[in-house]
Amino acid sequence: NMANLNDFKLVNKRALRYFNYLDLDSTEFKDIEKKRIGFYFLVLESVTGIKDTDEIIFDIIDTNFCRLVLKEKNDDLGIDAVNFDKENHVINLFSFKYRESFKKKSGQSVNNISDSMKFLSFITDEDDADLSTVTKRTKQKIEEIIEYLNSDEIWTINLFMVSNENNPLPVEDTFLSQLKKMIDINIESITLNSIINFIAERPDKVSSKIIFDASSVMKYEESELSSSKSYLVSMTILDLIRITCIDKKLRDYYDIFDYSTLKDVE
Repeated sequence: NMANLNDFKLVNKRALRYFNYLDLDSTEFKDIEKKRIGFYFLVLESVTGIKDTDEIIFDIIDTNFCRLVLKEKNDDLGIDAVNFDKENHVINLFSFKYRESFKKKSGQSVNNISDSMKFLSFITDEDDADLSTVTKRTKQKIEEIIEYLNSDEIWTINLFMVSNENNPLPVEDTFLSQLKKMIDINIESITLNSIINFIAERPDKVSSKIIFDASSVMKYEESELSSSKSYLVSMTILDLIRITCIDKKLRDYYDIFDYSTLKDVE
């Protein structure tokens, strides 16, 4: 089934939630910028499986993202994010198109790929690519790709064309066929239906309530510059059972005294 206006709105809501996770000063961003940034994180987390926001940020080279979030200049050359799956020898390239309004019949076109050709031309140059004019963040990604492609290992390149629209790239297209042969690249469309499926596959978040003494909580940060924070807490095994059980009332019953009620919980 084709996605509808409510699906489009649902993706927007989820994208905004991702933006809010980033702990950025929301007053510095327009609403459309918040949605677009959150959209990147929604898709990148869903495709790569990466949960850590700092790792996702490291993958993004999009010009506007770098300007707005990282406060640095970068020319993305038509590719918005680069992810390396080093374990499986896969290079994932992402090109995003975020539409502000929903149009049922709108979709991706081959022109979207032509926008990425500048980046792709550097990684397919049989001679040493001249990267002297390429900005730092993009240059680092291109150099790493070239390093892997020139190694003895077999690497696969995926190009994900992503948009919050209904219609994917045309399956049979002469330009796409030639491109796949020339670069040895897999091209995959991610459209509104795919993104709705990403959201639907995620289980509902489970909430619970528990009270800790301040001395039982320790905060851990990998570095002062990292936005990721972890908390180590000391709790009894009975409290652990309570906050993870399927009974919502028990999960919220933080001042429980009779722990025998937990005897047969799942």
